Amino acid sequence: MEYQVSARKWRPQRFDDIIGQGHVTRTLQNAIKNNRIAHAYIFSGSRGVGKTTTARILAKALNCVNGPTPEPCNNCSPCKEITSGISTDVLEIDGASNTGVDDVRDLRESVKYSPMHGKYKVYIIDEVHMLSNSAFNALLKTLEEPPAHTIFVFATTEVHKIPTTVLSRCQHFNFKRLTLIEIVDRLRLIAEKDSIEINDNGLAVIAKAADGSMRDSLSILDQVVSFCGKKVDEKEIADILGVINKDIIFSFIGRLKEKDSAGLVKIIREVQDCGYDVRQFCNNLIEQIRNMLIAKVSGNPEELIELSKEAVNEIKEITIGFLIEDIHLLFTIFLKAQEEIRWSPYPWMSLEMAAVKAVHVPSFKSIDKLIELVSGRSGNTENMGEGRVKAKERIQNTEVRSEKTDFQKREDEGLQEPPEKKEASIAGNENSSSINWDELIDKVKEKKPNIGSYLEQGELVRSSEGELTIGFSGSSSFLIDLIEKDDNKKILKNLINDICHRDMHLKFVKISANADSGNSGIRNGAGVDMNPLVKDALDIFGGKLLGVRKIGE
Repeated sequence: MEYQVSARKWRPQRFDDIIGQGHVTRTLQNAIKNNRIAHAYIFSGSRGVGKTTTARILAKALNCVNGPTPEPCNNCSPCKEITSGISTDVLEIDGASNTGVDDVRDLRESVKYSPMHGKYKVYIIDEVHMLSNSAFNALLKTLEEPPAHTIFVFATTEVHKIPTTVLSRCQHFNFKRLTLIEIVDRLRLIAEKDSIEINDNGLAVIAKAADGSMRDSLSILDQVVSFCGKKVDEKEIADILGVINKDIIFSFIGRLKEKDSAGLVKIIREVQDCGYDVRQFCNNLIEQIRNMLIAKVSGNPEELIELSKEAVNEIKEITIGFLIEDIHLLFTIFLKAQEEIRWSPYPWMSLEMAAVKAVHVPSFKSIDKLIELVSGRSGNTENMGEGRVKAKERIQNTEVRSEKTDFQKREDEGLQEPPEKKEASIAGNENSSSINWDELIDKVKEKKPNIGSYLEQGELVRSSEGELTIGFSGSSSFLIDLIEKDDNKKILKNLINDICHRDMHLKFVKISANADSGNSGIRNGAGVDMNPLVKDALDIFGGKLLGVRKIGE
């Protein structure tokens, strides 16, 4: 027997076989039952969702020997002829190749003649939006008052291109994009009948690549079977389609949870070596982070996440240990990185910087948990309820800014700077013009985003009339080599010279995380009237107080 592609072999032949378009099939069946058949229909929707297939089944239902009937028998001569595409009473016309007025005039002449075998003469015009305006105008009169035996069915993927004068003369049905679950269920049925061994995760990869199109998913299935044979592996599907395996994304998220910067950079390098596109990787990562948030907030995430049940369960497991705020922060970081990647000359480096940034951003801590820890440390166990209320009031009336991380801006409101740090103050001194470190970073990022992202992870250690000393902590010290690599230092020097309006010498140094421990007296709030709750919080979390102010000031 001659080989037939799956899209033709498994094409629905009855209304009940059409998936995902119940609102269309039910309306058409009821119209046939009640003898309310319209003379013209427009079927619109994305590719591969069943528009032309539904038009053929409608033609069979109207011309069946038992019809008009809600379901064609598929056994009579008219049904078989329509299925084979040789019926003289059903004409399928390609709108893309018959766009002119002359083609429409020929059609107008042919509609006068009665059907040869069936009860109706059905004209199916595919991609009807390709007709010219003149062709549409020539069709209007026939479309408004066609012969009683003539039915028009127009199929289009771009209904907005059809003139309103045509739309108003037709019944319009919008075909929905198929969901991943609907496509997976159909593919599973076809795989079982064709003796193909493939799990739901593999079917989900195919369905996702099809983007809501049943025809596309069947074409991909044929391609996969040609490569793998009757036993299909999920990883092989990903290789064939060029998509990034979800295990790589899950491994990346696992490294984020473990705060493993080196592991993240290694995964990014492996993805780069495999030839994947950086934007595709970032898109997939953002999508999985979104799925994590849905799994966290939804009681039934299977309905909102377009993945197999096994994959959804994996997402639930990997979400354990993340707060909703943590997931939202990751989404924000990588969404911003995605935007930077579009314009950056070093897209993979931008992704690496975003990954390292995501690791070093401190985790959110629940206020209730903080209160319990502080209350327990202070020994206020007898009046825990009253203590919690008072503690909440204190926290709501006091904002404590903890020690700056590599990626947070330092605020020094209300505190005197250490003498040795005054030289590097963003306000400057008599030996240096006013240098605002944050503004300097922003201006560098405007012209060189990748270099600006490097500086963002360092801090200004010393500033003099002709020299800037920039320090990087141990976890970020590798950036010194990147900045001094090739022409980066020269470019940075020129940018800073332009910003400072004078020639500046740049010096990069490694600094210790505890390098400012000698200033702990000032940074821990010396001279500031702190309440015991704040002191206990700083002791528990090992924080350093940079400033205290009441909310509203």
